[in-house]
Amino acid sequence: LIPGKFGSPYKVNIMKIDNKVVPLIIGINSDGTLNNTSTSILKRNIALWLAPKRMVNDYIEIRDGKIINLSYDITVLVDDNVTEIDLKTQVINTTADYHDTSKLNMGDEIFLGGLIENINNIKGVLIIIEMNIFNKVGNGYSLNETTMSYINEKTKQINPVDYSLICEQDSIFEIKVPKNDILVKIKRKNKIYQV
Repeated sequence: LIPGKFGSPYKVNIMKIDNKVVPLIIGINSDGTLNNTSTSILKRNIALWLAPKRMVNDYIEIRDGKIINLSYDITVLVDDNVTEIDLKTQVINTTADYHDTSKLNMGDEIFLGGLIENINNIKGVLIIIEMNIFNKVGNGYSLNETTMSYINEKTKQINPVDYSLICEQDSIFEIKVPKNDILVKIKRKNKIYQV
């Protein structure tokens, strides 16, 4: 690990491209959200620390990683006995926890089957009826887009592959503001209420 005196990125991945060693770095803001605008000082310090460890013909190029911001629109069928506000909070927290960036590394896939299982295990949830995932871009979110195809180009609804969100090695997924980026709809007795 890089000593603290050189600065410390939050997430790192290393790629080798031709004769380049390319460390990719992601930082973290004071509010816990990710950032990919590291300082030139941090990049220079990392390059200095790596210089004695590289092969003679290798070139070191420090790059900022990509942040892929996600949002969810989830509809669940629930027991009649549950409080909608409490259930919404549980679904939001479960979804946010599944995407906790402290548990993810750059390049990690999101396996949706595990998320669906976690939500279905919430007391009062009978089943997930629908789950749509969107790539949030611009307007306070990262400008980076997923390399996955979209179901809808305008809304940037992502088309999952085999119940997974695939992430490139230079990227990491993030739900930036869970209370705004996870919309939960409750269905009971043939009525849908947005809570």
